[in-house]
Amino acid sequence: MSSLTNNKKDEDDEIPPPQRPPSPPPHTTFAARGIHPPTFSAFKPRDIRISSPQGMSHIAWNCDGKRLAAVGIDKVVRVWWPDKSMELRSASMFSGGHSDDVDYLSWNPTHPDLFCTSSQRDRRIVFWDARRTSILQSIDSLTKTMPFREPIRAASEYER
Repeated sequence: MSSLTNNKKDEDDEIPPPQRPPSPPPHTTFAARGIHPPTFSAFKPRDIRISSPQGMSHIAWNCDGKRLAAVGIDKVVRVWWPDKSMELRSASMFSGGHSDDVDYLSWNPTHPDLFCTSSQRDRRIVFWDARRTSILQSIDSLTKTMPFREPIRAASEYER
């Protein structure tokens, strides 16, 4: 009989593991998922003017908003930390990836150190890591065929 009472005590002493609440479905609002975007109206705009010997054709902020990068006709990518300095000489220079004008720059939406650049003239896409000044990967469309896709049109264009 004492063994039966010991078994009951062992069952009572066991604590069930905590249950995790179910995640809300992804189509719910940000607030329901616990994601609160910043209030952009609270940010103060900055007027940043950079003198450059060459024209810059595209600029972009990285995903955490701490770096600003610019590309242009001089085949060089420049990355600034605006909190420190926006002088041309304080920029990190990334070169050697393109043989002609650089047209576009895009930061990785989830990793603040990764970005890519592209050029229509040399038909190349180059992937960079801002922590290093070397090329991670380069895709040359002259040697590889890129599939052609028809441009996406707005629904209003189809009605015409």
